[in-house]
Amino acid sequence: KKKKIKLTFVIAPEPEWTIVGKQNYDSYHMFIQKIADENDIEFLDFNLCKNEYFNSGDYKLFKDEDHLNLEGAKCFSTIFSQVCMGRISKDKVLYESLNDKLKDEEPFIYGLAGPYLNEELNVNEAYIISNRDDYFEYRIEAESSDNRVRVIQDYCVNSSFSLPVNEHGKLRIYCRPKGSSADEKMIDTEY
Repeated sequence: KKKKIKLTFVIAPEPEWTIVGKQNYDSYHMFIQKIADENDIEFLDFNLCKNEYFNSGDYKLFKDEDHLNLEGAKCFSTIFSQVCMGRISKDKVLYESLNDKLKDEEPFIYGLAGPYLNEELNVNEAYIISNRDDYFEYRIEAESSDNRVRVIQDYCVNSSFSLPVNEHGKLRIYCRPKGSSADEKMIDTEY
């Protein structure tokens, strides 16, 4: 303030599946927005970028689950410079919330987070990452290494589940729109 330098808070985009998988991203965004507002600082959260400007759901733009690759950095740099130089309004490029962004997208299942050890309960916990809560219903099956198949849950909207710590095998997750008998999509992974 002494030197009259204008600050801007910037969040570079992460893959959409990472942001959705972290859960409750809007609370984090609102927390940073409040700090920015209290200090009269501009806040540009490019995780909320409209897909026509930067598609954070495009796997080809990311090196891993947190970082842009060279192609992604080039795409992001273009839109970043246009917004910073005032050539395009941030209101035209950015949604106000992740929830608003996801509402404009087709329902989609990104995959599975986990399993992660819950030491307190002595189980491995996992959850299905989707851009729509209560849109899909899931059937979850576990095939242990001794080829026994058990149903963890039949079709319902619950997207989280647990597995015994010492059990290993294959998970099969079938998903479909809630209340539908439409074609099922399947996630098949080792656990």
